[in-house]
Amino acid sequence: MKEMPVSYQTMLTRLEQKERRREREPAGPRPLKQAGEQLEGKVPDGVRRGLETAFQKAFALLFGPGGTRLVERTLRRETLARDEALWHRSRTPGEERAALKRLRRGERVSRSLTSAAAGAEGAVLGLLGIGLPDIPVFLGVLLRGLYESARRYGFSYESAEERCYLLLVLQGALAEGEERAALGLRADRLGRALDHGWEVSCSVEEEIAAACRALAGRLLTAKFVQGIPLVGAVGGAVNLTLYRRVSYYGALKYCKRFLEKRVRGI
Repeated sequence: MKEMPVSYQTMLTRLEQKERRREREPAGPRPLKQAGEQLEGKVPDGVRRGLETAFQKAFALLFGPGGTRLVERTLRRETLARDEALWHRSRTPGEERAALKRLRRGERVSRSLTSAAAGAEGAVLGLLGIGLPDIPVFLGVLLRGLYESARRYGFSYESAEERCYLLLVLQGALAEGEERAALGLRADRLGRALDHGWEVSCSVEEEIAAACRALAGRLLTAKFVQGIPLVGAVGGAVNLTLYRRVSYYGALKYCKRFLEKRVRGI
C-alpha cells in the first residue's frame, strides 16, 4: 500500500466521523411521530404486503437497463461529465482536495433542488388521495440521487456487483443504529473488493427484496395515511425527509469509497 497523503487522511477521517454520528441518529421518517407509531400497528397486513409489492414492481420497472436509461435522462449529464473528468487529470493531493470541496458544494445545491421536487410530488399526490401509485415516481427520485453520487465520484452502476453496492447503500440510509453500521460495513467491504478487482458474490434479487422491505417499513404508516385525501399531504414531508437521508448517505458512502481508493493508490 502506498503511503497515505495527509490531505486524504484528513478528509477520510472526517467522513468516517460523520458516518458514525449518523449511525446514532434515528432513521425516520416518522411524521407526527407518536400518532404514526399508533397507526402503524393498525395498518392491515394486506397494506404492508401491497407496499412491498409496489416497490418490487417499481424496481422491476426502473432498475433494469431500460429503466436505468429512463432515470438517467433526468440527470444533469454535462455537470456530471465535468465532475467525472476531474478524477482523470493529474493533480496533487492538495489540488484534488480543493476540487473535491467544490464538487461537494455543488452536490449540496443539487440535493436541495431535488429535495424540493420530491417533497412537492408527495404533497400533491397526497392531497389527491394517491398513495401507492406514486411509488415508482418516488423510487425514481431516490435512484436518481444515488446514480448522481456514483457518477460524480467516477463509479459505475451497470454491473450486478455495483448494483448490489448501491442497494446496500440504500438500505444503510434507511436503517439505524447497529443495523446501519452493519450495512455500512458490508457496503465498504464490497466496494473495496470491487475496486481491487477481486471476485465477489452477491445477489441483486436478494438485495432488491431487502431494499423493498426496508422502504416499506419506513413508509408504511405514511403511505397508508397518504391514501386518504387531504390528510395525505403528510406524504410530501415524508418523501422530502427520505430523499434527503438517502441522497446524503449515498454521497457520503461514494465519497468515502473514492477517498479510500486514493488512499490505497488504486
